[in-house]
Amino acid sequence: MVRRGKYNKHGRASGPTYLSEANYKLKIIMHIYANGESYKNKMKHDSEGGLSSIEGTDLNVYLEKMIEVKWIKKFQSPHHKKVQVYKLNKKGREIAKTIEDMVKNDHAILELPVFYDVKFLGSTSD
Repeated sequence: MVRRGKYNKHGRASGPTYLSEANYKLKIIMHIYANGESYKNKMKHDSEGGLSSIEGTDLNVYLEKMIEVKWIKKFQSPHHKKVQVYKLNKKGREIAKTIEDMVKNDHAILELPVFYDVKFLGSTSD
């Protein structure tokens, strides 16, 4: 887990000190949902979606686990031979749409640490 959070004027964390694997997986899903598809470098530079703090090796592990459970799929970019592109599968879209609805309705479950800083950034996919 990665040490993260907002700090008050006394240098103490005001948000969760560590973010879980589940939190990053949700952020990855919401990033891909907002962009329709994505690739690793774009994810690692997504400061708005909260992914810029993730380590490259951790990102690889999370993406592979998400492929195993069929939340996302990976394919080669039609434009670049060495670039892998990620898209949401049906399960991933269902998760993203559920989070989108919870954010729109300001659902109380979003106060749980697993949802810390998970944002709905708008969708271009369906």
